[in-house]
Amino acid sequence: GTEKFIKKDAFYPLRNLGVSNPVIDATLFAGMFSIGTLFIRCVGDIKRHGIDYSSLDIDKRRNFVIEAARLYPTVTTTHRIVESDEEVKVSGKTIKLTAGDEVIYPFACANTDTTEFKCPHKMDVERPKEEYDKVLSWSSGPHACPAKDLSILITMVMLDTLLEKESLESLDYKGALL
Repeated sequence: GTEKFIKKDAFYPLRNLGVSNPVIDATLFAGMFSIGTLFIRCVGDIKRHGIDYSSLDIDKRRNFVIEAARLYPTVTTTHRIVESDEEVKVSGKTIKLTAGDEVIYPFACANTDTTEFKCPHKMDVERPKEEYDKVLSWSSGPHACPAKDLSILITMVMLDTLLEKESLESLDYKGALL
């Protein structure tokens, strides 16, 4: 069942977009790793931040998963090689990049930028949509993770499924790792 759905819902659509098989495989592997890590992080964050997950509506549950990834990204940095000369702004300063330069994005720092997020170190499931759009845990633009929405949804489904069996607020983070 699972292999069939992965092929139908992820592999073939990505291949139809012209994505190569190795890139698809790497994306799906990274997605599975990240989802597991994000799920465990969310279980711990429920207790750590005093979140009553069971009382959250579907939008706030989604926001909670995004907040967990914002505060504690499963991938802390990524990089790219500049393909052609470009200018970027960093801390209000324009920096000229040339083809061949390597750019490193530290998500953990970008996601807590005080110029982008009000109370950046606080777990807040009621942030304005504009702030959630600035969360870079899944990157953005042409380098955005194609599994972003899927990873958020699967994490929510896993939390909701566990919630049917246990009070998430009572779980011990260390116990969740076993």
